[in-house]
Amino acid sequence: AAFSNEWTEATNSITLVNHASVLAYFSPDKTNYTITVSPMGAGTINGLDEPFQLTVLQGAIAPALSAVASSGHVFSGWGGDVSESANPLIISNVTADMTVYGFFWETQEAWSNHADTSWWQAGVTNFTLATAQQLAGLAQLVNSGTDAFSNKVVMLGANVDLSGKEWTAIGTPVHPYAGSFNGQGRVIDGLTIRKTESDDYQGLFGAASAAGSVVFENIHLTNTFIVAGGFVGGIAGQAQSEAGSILVRHCSNDGSVWGGGGLVGGIVGELATGESGGGVSVSNCQNRAAINGGADTGGLVGRILAQGDAKVANASNEGALTAAGNEVGGVIGAAMSISGSASVDNCENSAPVTADADEVGGVVGKTG
Repeated sequence: AAFSNEWTEATNSITLVNHASVLAYFSPDKTNYTITVSPMGAGTINGLDEPFQLTVLQGAIAPALSAVASSGHVFSGWGGDVSESANPLIISNVTADMTVYGFFWETQEAWSNHADTSWWQAGVTNFTLATAQQLAGLAQLVNSGTDAFSNKVVMLGANVDLSGKEWTAIGTPVHPYAGSFNGQGRVIDGLTIRKTESDDYQGLFGAASAAGSVVFENIHLTNTFIVAGGFVGGIAGQAQSEAGSILVRHCSNDGSVWGGGGLVGGIVGELATGESGGGVSVSNCQNRAAINGGADTGGLVGRILAQGDAKVANASNEGALTAAGNEVGGVIGAAMSISGSASVDNCENSAPVTADADEVGGVVGKTG
């Protein structure tokens, strides 16, 4: 590619008139790139139901990818190195090897179509829910802006079966959940969320944000299945407190959590407190779900960003973790404190952590 010593020359040949040392640099001559395409679920891409590869010239437009869902299924979108819903998919100006997934999901009815809000009363600060329909009603009340449940507590009074229907996360960035939630040791089974990589803030709770303290406790998820983008967790995609603290304790998750973006955890994607907020504490939590994410991915929590102390204690992970990005850990991806200290005590990871990046650890990727 070039010659160099006391000069730089890009021509293929040089003539020396004095003694000198010369370094010749060679760069790879890659003019073709490979796009690996994989159908995920029941459907075909360009007529094929198995992974295949395309060879594309550098800078060229790849052949169109057309997805067709099998009977009883729908095409959800594209993931991997692209995040699109257009079908067919056109990839232009190919300059690197790529991996593309096409997602197909079985057609399922949504729990939002069965929401029961009859239990709700204005002015009441404590509620106990006992059915899937009532839990779906909580999502409807919060997501519509009817009630954020600020300074209120919602409790589970019975085990809840969410299998067989698509779950709509409680709380959005526009209308976050602002209360606390106590599962009282009950089990929520079969939570299913099937989205694309452009769908962030997913979990039992999508986004939770309160002016005061936030508490999630005694919540146990089994047979969880989540596919989404960033800010993804079994219990919550993101939980924030503007001026208080955040406590997550005695929670567990079992199943699989797949986030195509960053900030992914088996329990919570991100926990954060504002400039006038306090600390974050995660204790006595377990994750047994398989985790797949990007940067800031952890078996329990992707990232903790606390104004005060960031504490994780008595937590364990048994779910295999795979991530593409920095700050990845078997228990916590990153635990960061702005003005306090960060500590990870008596935590254990017994599952493999696979990540081709910096700041990767069996228990914690980064503290500071």
